[in-house]
Amino acid sequence: MAVKKKAAPVAKKKSVKKRAARARPAPEAPPVPAPAPMAQPPDGMLRGHYANTATISHTPREFVLDFSWDVDQHPILVSRVITSPAHAKELLAALAENVASYERKYGRIVTGSERAGETPVH
Repeated sequence: MAVKKKAAPVAKKKSVKKRAARARPAPEAPPVPAPAPMAQPPDGMLRGHYANTATISHTPREFVLDFSWDVDQHPILVSRVITSPAHAKELLAALAENVASYERKYGRIVTGSERAGETPVH
């Protein structure tokens, strides 16, 4: 007796339809983070304090910036800022950047000691 082999099942061919290429919108730029909210100042602080003299000192752990209003050789302390050495260095860089921007826009800043022919104090 002859043994009939079962034929392997034939896989059906699926018809493949080509899809029309859809135009994809350009990916959206990531959202820009909102600026950090400004701390709420106490009443009266927004008006600021005029200072025409600054004294800077430091310890190994902090910098002290005293801003004074010098009236007739009698300085009046108007504000004291105590900050870390890292923040003092960042402040120095920010001031340098802003002074350079100011001078590009308005011209060179001449200090009082330069007008008097003195060596600038650092």
